[in-house]
Amino acid sequence: MRDDHEAIRAAVSAVKTTNDDELYRLLAARMKVIDRDPTTAGIVEPSVQDAARGIAPADLLKFGKQAFANISVAGQAVVCGSADQGYHLQKLLASFNTDLSRITMALAGLLVAQLAIAPMIASVVATLVIGKVAPTSVEALCRVWTAKVQSANPPATTPPAPPPASTPPTTPTTPPTR
Repeated sequence: MRDDHEAIRAAVSAVKTTNDDELYRLLAARMKVIDRDPTTAGIVEPSVQDAARGIAPADLLKFGKQAFANISVAGQAVVCGSADQGYHLQKLLASFNTDLSRITMALAGLLVAQLAIAPMIASVVATLVIGKVAPTSVEALCRVWTAKVQSANPPATTPPAPPPASTPPTTPTTPPTR
């Protein structure tokens, strides 16, 4: 049996080549797995086919993007929150020499350890955050993360303004007749 470190490494490796939309759908499906059976939360690589069955891909994508944005609020606070945290994470990033798998694995481990996010969710969130380019600094990581959250959860659009009211027709004022 693999320890948690190896399991997270394997989970990150399994999803690192997937495009972002597929990762959002995978995140949604994994969250549905946990929703249906909370005992699966500790599984790092669950089978998610049944969880996604009957849900339109567009709905999975929307749910996954919203879940990523919600999880990122807490994750960003831990990773990008203070100068002290940034210092320690910067040392961690430097030790990995821009190895994408190791940086992604470290972020997933941090999300599990510090925020108690289920490993199956943390590996997908970390893969979305890190993406295809290794960050060279904590600031770069936080910038990329913020950009991904904003693209996953775009600001609400304002409805178009109603057409200008036309001037009501004027009616001649005549005294009432008796």
